[in-house]
Amino acid sequence: MSKRGLLETDVVSAPTDIAWYMFHAPDTGLESSISQRADLLPHIPVREVAEVLRYAGLARLGPVSDPRFSFVHRRLNEYFVARHILNDPNSVTLQSIPTDSRYRDALALYCEVGKSNHVSEIANFCWSEVVRAPNGEAGVVTQEQLRAVHCLRFLRDAFRSRPECLNFLLDLATYIDEKLRPGGDLLSAKLALEATGLLPERMAEPILIKAFQTQDSWISETALHACRHMKGISSQLEERLTLYIS
Repeated sequence: MSKRGLLETDVVSAPTDIAWYMFHAPDTGLESSISQRADLLPHIPVREVAEVLRYAGLARLGPVSDPRFSFVHRRLNEYFVARHILNDPNSVTLQSIPTDSRYRDALALYCEVGKSNHVSEIANFCWSEVVRAPNGEAGVVTQEQLRAVHCLRFLRDAFRSRPECLNFLLDLATYIDEKLRPGGDLLSAKLALEATGLLPERMAEPILIKAFQTQDSWISETALHACRHMKGISSQLEERLTLYIS
């Protein structure tokens, strides 16, 4: 850092800007050339920062005169993107959540550490996408249903450690319970059941017991995995688990 004339703040803020640029540039992906970044980010000593990050084991640089830069792991890219969103929460594009898997991964990390009021707004948007999707026909997935699936899974991944940011838990419990109705679509039931980990135990247990009572192997297996998020289980749920495993 001394040799390149960089401060500690440079080595944190510069990768944050670089990662955000990579995140949004349509022709970049997870890597791009040093010269391309230097042209688009003239306020950042891109080459010097890249060399320090490579020395630290956080980045890769190609051997050519104009090397391509990339972080050593996609999670590092997401980490710096989350830092950018922490600095500028207004940069979040809610409409990208149902359509962009890369965006969902980075935003999930932000939701674990962002301010409660802002991440609650993100959660409310996702829930609105879930509830407005029509039921449709069994085995047929519409565009609206696909958006709902992505949003529900995003909620599951981003808010498992922050259920206090979800003000629709009772509605979510009702939603999952209704998907488990006899004769309903098994795929919809499975996808809904995956979100049980967001619920407090008093809401989750009746749903999981109901799932085991279906005696469907696919639904029961999903319920089994959902139980790992619970701190403890009642004797009734334990009995259902024992019957299923045996």
